[in-house]
Amino acid sequence: MKSVWSEFTIVRFCFALMIGIGLQILCDYTFQLADYFLIYAVSVMLAGGIFSMIYFSLSLELQYRLRLVNGVAILLSMVGLGYVITWAHSEKNDKNHFSKIYNREVTYLVSVGQPPLHKDKTVTFPAEVHSLIVNGGELNVAGKI
Repeated sequence: MKSVWSEFTIVRFCFALMIGIGLQILCDYTFQLADYFLIYAVSVMLAGGIFSMIYFSLSLELQYRLRLVNGVAILLSMVGLGYVITWAHSEKNDKNHFSKIYNREVTYLVSVGQPPLHKDKTVTFPAEVHSLIVNGGELNVAGKI
């Protein structure tokens, strides 16, 4: 019996990418271990890619036997790719992000780009950090508050 998933290959890839994106967000915001798991994501991505390249050099009979393993390897590579892409585009991983500088006596120079947002009991001001003043010196940084 033919599986319905063979008809929707792009959906499987999208699910794998979404799982990788979700894992990165979970590791970053919940566990604060996004950099630690980046090593595993890259390793899984490379191992799946290497297995898939070796897979295509095998005989047709062996390829047929290992087709499920190759599919899992490709999907794991897509999960790793989703993780790595999300990690690379995360604002917190920028080397000039203001959260990388910790000091009790720091002054943030920010610009408020939008009018205040009034909610039920709070008022928020979306701001962008441009530089920090630490010990009398100015450091150029980036980030949003």
